[in-house]
Amino acid sequence: MQRSVVESLARHETLSGDIESEFLSKLTVGERLADRIADFGGSWTFILSFAGFILVWVVINTVVLLARPFDPYPFILLNLFLSCLAAIQAPIIMMSQNRQEARDRLRAENDYRGGQANARPPRASGRARPSPASGAGCAQRPSSSGGSPRTCS
Repeated sequence: MQRSVVESLARHETLSGDIESEFLSKLTVGERLADRIADFGGSWTFILSFAGFILVWVVINTVVLLARPFDPYPFILLNLFLSCLAAIQAPIIMMSQNRQEARDRLRAENDYRGGQANARPPRASGRARPSPASGAGCAQRPSSSGGSPRTCS
């Protein structure tokens, strides 16, 4: 990665690009559809509209069609529909999450390349840092035994 950054700088190339549009341009129709379904399935619009659908289903089967409901009280048919919806929606949401993870990975790589290009090597100060063993940079702390132990922070 660092070698590619250095080579790009030598060629005066732009290291950071528009990752979002590049990523979106490579999506298939199915991937775009899965993202839209996942967006809708995780929205308040979906939750409220589906709660309304369930309420209408229950009212029709308990009040309107009291004599002969098509899905009587334990609502087994409704339960089947809910299970099928969950079974279909879960993998679609997982596909969308996997694409989001890939998009985030591309963004992180792009940020890393940009950060590497902007990073400067550390400056040498000309003096050596004191080692903890030498006691330099340590404070003296009085002790009850009369000695003065060193403590480094």
